[in-house]
Amino acid sequence: TVIAPNDPSWDRLTTQAKKAQEHPQAWLEMTDIYGELAGNKDFVNAFTKALRSLWTQGTAGTLETYLGDQL
Repeated sequence: TVIAPNDPSWDRLTTQAKKAQEHPQAWLEMTDIYGELAGNKDFVNAFTKALRSLWTQGTAGTLETYLGDQL
């Protein structure tokens, strides 16, 4: 499914998302969105783990893993 551009920052978000596939921190470099969180090691580690899971396991697999960890 192709999602039509629907955000004034679409180009920037798309560019950062592509970079984040290899380097998750690239997404967090948008400090106007993430602010100081981009420098928080615990947040960066959790974000990196979650993003890598999305790329490798997909949404359903990531949610199953997350929910399984919560039980």
